[in-house]
Order: sequence, then C-alpha cells, then structure tokens
Amino acid sequence: MKKFILAPIFLLLLVASTTFATELTPDQIIEMAELRPGRFLCSVSKFKNIKGVDLSTLITEAAPKDPGTFLNNILEYQDIKGFDLPATITVVALESPGVFLYYISSYQDIKGLDLPLLITEAVFKDPRAFLNDILKYQDIKGIDLPALITGAVFKDPTTFLYNALEFKDIKGIDLPALIIAAAFRTPFHFLNNALEFKDLKGLNLQEMIIEAAPRAPGGFLQNVSEFKELKGLNLSEMIIEAAPKDPKTFIYYASEFQDIDGLNLSEMIIEAAPKAPEEVVKSASGFKDIEGLNLSEMIIEAAPKDPREFLVRASGFKDIEGLDLVGLITEASPKYPREFLDGASGFKDIEGLDLAGLITEAAPKDPREFLVRASGFKDIEGLDLAGLITEAAPKDPNTFMYYASKFRNIKGLDLPVLITEAAPKSPFFFLSCASEFRDIKGIDLPTLVMAAVLIDYNAAVTNLHSLSMIEGVSFNGILQAIEK
Repeated sequence: MKKFILAPIFLLLLVASTTFATELTPDQIIEMAELRPGRFLCSVSKFKNIKGVDLSTLITEAAPKDPGTFLNNILEYQDIKGFDLPATITVVALESPGVFLYYISSYQDIKGLDLPLLITEAVFKDPRAFLNDILKYQDIKGIDLPALITGAVFKDPTTFLYNALEFKDIKGIDLPALIIAAAFRTPFHFLNNALEFKDLKGLNLQEMIIEAAPRAPGGFLQNVSEFKELKGLNLSEMIIEAAPKDPKTFIYYASEFQDIDGLNLSEMIIEAAPKAPEEVVKSASGFKDIEGLNLSEMIIEAAPKDPREFLVRASGFKDIEGLDLVGLITEASPKYPREFLDGASGFKDIEGLDLAGLITEAAPKDPREFLVRASGFKDIEGLDLAGLITEAAPKDPNTFMYYASKFRNIKGLDLPVLITEAAPKSPFFFLSCASEFRDIKGIDLPTLVMAAVLIDYNAAVTNLHSLSMIEGVSFNGILQAIEK
C-alpha cells in the first residue's frame, strides 16, 4: 500500500530525468498517462522508442484531460506514428475553446487543421478569451477578424470595454461604433472605462456618460473623481440624481465630492445614511471635514446595524468628539469576537476600554483568529497572553504551528512544549515551519521532524531543502524514513 502512495511523489521528483523515463515499463507509462496526463504529455519524447506503448492512443486520451499541456507541447507530437494531430487539436478546441485560443500561435502551420473554422467556433463559445488577447489574430489568414470581433463584442461587451484600446489599429472595424454599442449593453462597465476613451476620435464621451449615468448610477458615482477633468458635465446635478438610486455607493464615495460646487453634501449624506449603515461605518472617517454632520450620532446609529464592520473600522474613530467608543466596542465585541480580535491591536490607546478583559473573553470563542493576532497583543497590560495561547494551541494546532515562531519571548509561555505537542497533530504545518524553530531551545527538532515525516511524507518531500538545513536532519535520512 505504501509503495502505491509513494509512486506519484517520486514520479514528480524524477520523471524529468531521461534515464528514469526510459526505465519505466509500458504499464507504468500507461498508468502515468491515465493518472498524470499533464506529466505524461510533457514527457512523450522520452517514450518514443519504448516498445509496447501505443503513444498515439495515450496522447489522444490524455489531451482532453489536460488541454493546456497538450497544446503547449504540440511540436512533440508531430512525428508520432499513427497519431492524428489535427483531429486531436480539433477535439480539444471544441471542448476547451479558451485554452485553444490562448495557445493559438502554437499551431498555425499544422497541415490538415482547419484553423479559421476552429477559431470561429471557439470565439463563439468563449469570446472573453478572444477579446482579452486580440493582437494574436491579426496575421492569421482565412479568418474574418472584423466579423469575429463584432460578434464577440455583442456576446461579451464587458471584456471588450476593458480591452477596447487594443483594437484601435485593427483594420476593418469601426471602434467608436463598437464602444457605443457596448456602452449601451453594459453602461456600468462603460463608466468604469470611460476616461480611457477621452482621446478617441468619433466619440462624444460627455454625452455618452450623461446617457449612461441614470442607467448605472453606481458606476457613475464611483467614477465621479475621474470625470472631474472632463468639461461639459454638470456633475453636481448628476450626483443629485444618482444618489437616491444608489445610496450605498453614494455614501461610500461621498468624501470625494467635497470639492464639487452645487452640492449640499451634508444634507445628502444625512438623507442616505439610514439606507446604508454599513457604508456609513466604512466611510465615516472621511466625513470629518464636512460641515453640518453630527458624525458621532451617525456612527452611534449605524454601528448596531453593522457591528462587524464597526469593529473593523473603530480604530479610525478615536478623534470623533461625543462618540462613546468604549461603550460601542464593549457592546459589539462579545457578539463578534473575530472582528474584535482583528481590530483589537488598534484599540490599545482608547482610555477606559478593558482591552485585556475583552480579549480574554473573545479568545476562546475564536481560537484561530486569536492565534493569528496574538503576537500583536504582547504589550497589553493585564493580559495573560501565555495562558490564552496555551489554551488556544490544542484547539487549532495548524494555526498555532504556522504562527508559533512569532511567540518567542512571551513571558510564561512554554513554547517548546506547545510545539512538541502540536507537531504530531499538525505534521504538514510543522514540517513547513520546522526550520524556523532551529534557535528555540528545549525542542528535540530532529526527532519531531522524523516522526512527522512518517505521518506526512508529501509534506516532507515538499520541504526537503529547508528540513535538511536543520542540524541532525539529512536529505538522505528523510528519504530513508519515507522508504521504510
């Protein structure tokens, strides 16, 4: 049983060797083609002289399983007896059109391949892959590139708009007309890209933005800062129209509108805030300079509606007058320990906050998040950090092991014992991190490594180099332990 498990590992390590490849039996090659088609397809040239192997059939069956590797290594298959390369490419193209288009430059000279037809069918199935890399197709004979582009734009206007300037030198297309058509179909993505087209002749960009904004108010609001440089846009009027249609996006970007004349920004924010409490919490720190806002009142009202977001952002509210930050954090933290622990290191200078007590309460509720953040709590007075880590480590040995090297010099923490206890429970993470523990006294690192190797030999192979740097552990020793 162990030999069967180990075989793929050593294939990965050694199959690149010509000597090894030619020593494989026909049955082993057939098994490789079935279980690891990509590896097989990369190694075909090494198997050409091995008797008893029907390479033609094996390649035909492996190609659809790993089309990328097949298409990227096409030159290897051209002289395989009995292998129908054009037919196999056709099958792969129909099943994996995006991959076929990605490697389009690899097989333009293959005889018997109806490349124009395959490209046409692939573009119909996956216009995105075509539009994302249009310059590859300019020199391919036999295709009607303008027609393919027009059809692809109709099916995927979004991808086209994000790549439209790549098409400016392609003959036979009316680029402004295609952009106008795409903008009509997806105004949001047009607005995201509109400024890219400011120097393109044949477009009335301001008029297109004015037409698109009511149909995609969110897209307009999130791009207002870019539209400030365009003349002919009444941005204040357009914002006033868009804000009630998408209050969340308005609140999120409102701080960027402070220099736009004609807006009563504070009044608009007050009106939109109840409809978008999450965005209020996210954006409130940017409203500090807007006159007419009672920011503390807005946060007090919004925080209970989205306490998770409040805890993540709370450290940015320390200088807001009249805000009971201690009360809000204390109320929210028991319900959302993960978000509290995430932001807790930013609460150290909040007067009156029992930070040690809140962390002590939150840590057992989410030991993983606590271990992730624990190294940032070393200077918090009254916190039994060693005790909390000791309690959390057995609950999540993987996370503990990953962050253990950051827990050095924590008073009262017996780090060697915790690592020793966690290693057999988390062999993968232990073997991945073991080299980081070389300077920690009190750990029998070689013994722990060899024990973990027997549990997770895949991790041992992956980390051979770093493990062999540990005193008392050798490359050959690890391999011998695996073979046993």
